[in-house]
Amino acid sequence: MMTPLDNETTALSDRQQSIIDRVTTSGFATIEALADELGVSGQTVRRDIRRLEDLRVLQRFHGGAGLKEQTIRPAFELKSETARDAKIGIGEAIARIVPDGAAVFLDVGTTINAAAHALTKRRGLRVFTNNLQAALILATQSDAEILVAGGMIRGADGSTVGVVAARLLETVRADYAVIGFSGFEPDGIVTDFDPDKIAIKQIMMRNSSCAILVGDGSKFARRATMRLAAVSEFSDVITDSSLDSESHALITRLGVRLRLARIGV
Repeated sequence: MMTPLDNETTALSDRQQSIIDRVTTSGFATIEALADELGVSGQTVRRDIRRLEDLRVLQRFHGGAGLKEQTIRPAFELKSETARDAKIGIGEAIARIVPDGAAVFLDVGTTINAAAHALTKRRGLRVFTNNLQAALILATQSDAEILVAGGMIRGADGSTVGVVAARLLETVRADYAVIGFSGFEPDGIVTDFDPDKIAIKQIMMRNSSCAILVGDGSKFARRATMRLAAVSEFSDVITDSSLDSESHALITRLGVRLRLARIGV
């Protein structure tokens, strides 16, 4: 049953969701940095942070916002619920592309976790990942052979990063790399926040025959701070029908296969 708090969280703005993404990724973000990234005033950021604190998603600190040590609704859980049907549809679309027996890299994030659930129906997969949650989903629900890249655990999403993870994944060759992201520029540059996570994504894009970019349509209307890749470096983009018309036109013009996931099917 949906609570009053659930009703409130469904009304979060894209800007507020971007603040959640940034703080979840880094653990803390200053008001100044958030204002610069989002192109708004510090006062606007403060108002957003106050609302997110009222929703028990983030905690205000002097000069910025961070994750609460204990919270009724952690930021990662809130992200899992955001665009839930779209993420399920994207996961199912990935499962239709990836055949039995394929070698697959799974990135981190709630959309990737939805893909992991969908891929449990495939047989004989070899899965490489720095995503502890996706690894656990597949380990308990499929016959996949799973290699987890060890390293430092970063954030509530259960991702591993750092030199150890990067060195292991440099040795891997995959058929498909399923890559998440946080933002998209009008010129087709795909962006994200965390340089360590970006490094892992870029390694596996190089080491895979096909790189697939996945994210619900709202991601294409957001901005993040660091370049991941040009969208033309991906063989496929999988999103949902909420994708804006400008991004739709740009992706298809660049010759990238654009797949709009079926929602509620």
